[in-house]
Order: sequence, then structure tokens, then C-alpha cells
Amino acid sequence: MKPATFEGQEIYRLAFQYANSSIALVDLEGNIFEANQACSDLFGCTSDELKRLNLLDLWVPEERAEALADFRRAAKDSKSETVFERRYRNKKGEILFAEVVRGLARSQTGEPKFFIVSFRDITESKRLQTLLEERASTDPLTGAMNRNGIEEKIRHELMRSERYGYKLSIVVIDLDHFKAVNDTYGHLTGDRILRGFCEIARSCLRSTDTLGRMGGEEFVALLSETGVTGARLFAERLRTTLEGFEFDRGIRVTASMGVAGHREGEEFSSWMERADSAMYRAKQSGRNRVVLDGGDIEREAASKAQGAQVNLHWSPSYYSGEPLIDAEHEESFRLINLMMVAMAEEEAEKKVLSLVRELFEHIQTHFTNEEQLLRASGFPEADAHAEIHRDLVGRACELIRQFEVRQDSAGDLLGFLIHDAVAGHMLRDDRKFFPWLKANYA
Repeated sequence: MKPATFEGQEIYRLAFQYANSSIALVDLEGNIFEANQACSDLFGCTSDELKRLNLLDLWVPEERAEALADFRRAAKDSKSETVFERRYRNKKGEILFAEVVRGLARSQTGEPKFFIVSFRDITESKRLQTLLEERASTDPLTGAMNRNGIEEKIRHELMRSERYGYKLSIVVIDLDHFKAVNDTYGHLTGDRILRGFCEIARSCLRSTDTLGRMGGEEFVALLSETGVTGARLFAERLRTTLEGFEFDRGIRVTASMGVAGHREGEEFSSWMERADSAMYRAKQSGRNRVVLDGGDIEREAASKAQGAQVNLHWSPSYYSGEPLIDAEHEESFRLINLMMVAMAEEEAEKKVLSLVRELFEHIQTHFTNEEQLLRASGFPEADAHAEIHRDLVGRACELIRQFEVRQDSAGDLLGFLIHDAVAGHMLRDDRKFFPWLKANYA
């Protein structure tokens, strides 16, 4: 039988339309102007529906700014990454992972014309990979990270700490006389207590902190963006909560804890050894107590004596490229450092409260300026970012009110301002729009 023949460009049209790979043609602004059947099937849209969309409509919201900045670089730089993984949403709103191959089509004179983008669905393999990683790093009894998982997490945070200059602390926790619990009540009861302890510990930790089980009844808590003072507050809160909790059959359990802050250039093993030694001193001095590494106490005391107990360090890596935002971020760091020095030196209550209010007013002004700039630049997540601001302001108002009434809430207020309103928000949420701003200012 004689093979079929095709006229002109018909063969190319058919090859494109019925290829097994999901392929779309995208202009330099991100608008999809052609999509084959496999691509339509992947996103759950008809070809006509896809051709009314921009890639921006398909990217998951939290990655849009980064993805758009990358797309714009690709239109200008032929050396940009051409094979990568990205998350998208289909028509039903379901998230899918895709391996993307992106090529730039040019005219005969070399002028960029459009992108040829192909997608390979790797959602299932990603799901299985995530599941296997979680199982491999999770202690099956307690749900805390296992030893390998928490050690890998700590090493990862050490690298981030070296890059961004924020503080890290660990708390080594050992349940007191736990062998007697197992011997008296049995291992099943002991297992229930271990699970209950982890629930209590997680209730005392922030979402950015991590709990790991080192083995038996020994655990470690990793506290990000936290110096030894903040770590001691957490440990004491956990100790008193645990001490007052009654498990099944009226059983009560206490814990001995050792706290150590990371020192610049220190290796993981040395840091862990210092925290472990502090925990054993807590055991030797009577149990059910928190002990700080002696060297950390001396370093903190020396810092206070010099009037320079500063937990936040500005780094050039924090710059967004927008002068107003960068200046206001630096001012936030300066004000919170002044407030911490005043608290460390036990300045008059009136002065501390004045600094708190000044910082809060500055943050409110900064949030307003930032929201206006993001909306003016067309940042797609501007409304969601403003919602984060509203939540932070509401929580700050409540903590300041408590501080005005009850001065022993200073630790909660300081922790919120450092970890949530300033360092946490700027080093996490704000960095999502940095690529967008840099692309717009480029």
C-alpha cells in the first residue's frame, strides 16, 4: 500500500497536534498562542481555552514571581536554563509537577520570536519521592524527625545561617527516669508517653522550628532565627508544661534540657556536643531543669556589657533592589536591635515601651508603602501579601496591649517582633517578590 503524502506544512501541523509530548507555543509576553492535544489533556482545557491563557495563569501563585522573572530572563539570555521542574495548576485547581523543556525560536536574523515549551507530567513520581523522603526521615512512633532527618535538617539550616547571618540554637531534651516508666508500666505505656511528649513539644514550638528524635527518650529541637535567650525561654516553657501534664494512669514525666547557640564557623558535631554536655549537667544537678552551655552564657554576658546584644544582622543578600523597601528594612533591623539592647540592659519600662511603639509605627508605615509599590508594579500576589501584613499587625497590637498591662510578656512580644514581623517576614515572605522587582527594575 502506498504511504500517504502531505502537502506543504500539513505534515508539521499534524506532527505538532498529535505528538505524544505536551507542547505549547508561547509568545515573549507569556501568552499561549498554540497548544497541541496532549497539552490540552495535561491541563484539562480545550486548545481554545489554553490559547486564552498566559503562563502566569497556570503557575502556582507562590511561584509566580520567581517563574516570571526567569521567563523574562530567558527572552533576553540564550544561556538561561532550558530544562527545569515547575508546579502548575490544571483547570480543576489541582497541582501538577512538570519537567519543562523550553526552547527559544528565533528569526533568520537571530531575533527572538517565541518559545517552544514542552511539559512532562512527573506528579506521581514527585508524590512517591516526597512520600519516601518523609518516611525515610520520620520516626514512625512519634512523628518527629528521626536521627538522620534532623541531622540533615540542622546541617541545611547551618548553611542558610552562614549565608543570611541569622542565629540558630538547639535544645537537647532527655526525659528523666524514663526506664523506670517502661519497667513499671510497660513499653506500650512508654510509647504513648513518648507520643504525648512530642505533641506537647510541638505545641511549644513555632512552625519554623523542628523536633527530632535522636533515639530512645532523647530528642533535639532546632530553633531557627533564635539566640540562646530565646531558646532558653522555649526550653523553660516546655519544661514547665511537661512538668504539669498528667499522662494516662496519673503518670507524670519531667525532662532535663541542654541549650547551645551556634557559633560562627562551628561544625555540627561540636555544636551538638556542647548542647549534649549541657543536658548532662542538667541531669547531674538534679534533673527537671534547663542548663545553657557555659561558653554561651559568657558570650552573652560580654555582649550585654558592651551594650551590643544584637540578634539581627543586616546582610547585602537582603536587598530587593528597590531603594525605599531596602531602606525601610534596614531601619526595621536598627530599631529592633535598639529595643533588644534596652531590654538586655534592663532600661526603664517607659523607654522600652516607647521603642516598641516606634518600631510598630515604622512597620505599619513600611507595610503601607510596600503594598502600594507591589500593586503599582503589577505583582500578582499583592493582595495575598497585604493579607499577611494585616495578620501581623493584628497580632502585634494584641501583644503590645498585653505588654502594656503585664511586663512579663516581654519575651512573647520580642519573639514575635524578631521572628515573625521582622526577620521571619522579610527573610521568607518578602523574598518571594524580590525577583519580580529586580526583573521590573532591570
